Amino acid sequence: MKVLLLKYTLPAIIIAVAAFQFYQHHYHQLSRWKGGGFGMYSEVHPDRRQIWVITRDSSFQINNKSKLYAAAYRLKIKPNKKNTMAFALKTADQLNIESITIQIWEPFLDISTNRLSRIQIQEVKYAN
Repeated sequence: MKVLLLKYTLPAIIIAVAAFQFYQHHYHQLSRWKGGGFGMYSEVHPDRRQIWVITRDSSFQINNKSKLYAAAYRLKIKPNKKNTMAFALKTADQLNIESITIQIWEPFLDISTNRLSRIQIQEVKYAN
């Protein structure tokens, strides 16, 4: 009985976790590093994503010294529209401004040209 448990149940659990992580990545934009980490060597770590806040007067990148860093880190892990809009609302409230744009950028290495650039993975405009 114990042999059957090890032989079938454990691999089934691993496959179920991998399938759930795959689903979360493709349909809910969860980072491949989270939810089991099965794809962690196929993409850049979410820490390298950049979150830019653009207002009417200025633009700046959220860094680790910002009061918004904890919320920004959670957004880097799962940068879908819902989370980005919630972050925009929180940022606008904290900065006491009425309209804001949040952009999330990710490093991208083009292997054919050996050039490192960035691609925008999310943008949300919020107006109060």
